[in-house]
Amino acid sequence: SGVAEDWPEVRPRARITLTAKTVRDGTRTIVVPHDDIVWIEAEDYCARIHLRDRTVLVRESLRSLVDELSGAGFVRVHRSAIARLSAIRAMEPLSSGDQRLTLTNGTKLRVSRTYRTALLKALSAGG
Repeated sequence: SGVAEDWPEVRPRARITLTAKTVRDGTRTIVVPHDDIVWIEAEDYCARIHLRDRTVLVRESLRSLVDELSGAGFVRVHRSAIARLSAIRAMEPLSSGDQRLTLTNGTKLRVSRTYRTALLKALSAGG
């Protein structure tokens, strides 16, 4: 008794990967699968989440959303925008040194030089 053989096997905890986000939509709380999120933009003190079929305004900062979603295939592309990597269709350079993304839904987002390296790294890692 008290020897190591009597102790239960200790296993490392599995890392939980969230695949959905809960958001308040008026008086309801809805579950939004990450795959339904195309991009997110800062709007005053809130963030507007652009889904495939609608938008939802949430009272969260872009920074907290980046922290929550960065391991789930999202990357910050501008101080006011986050994009889902799998929603990026094309990227083209602009004369200012910035880039322009075209998303699968046709939205065009500016990628600032500040976030370009992280975006390219995330794209080359395959999301």
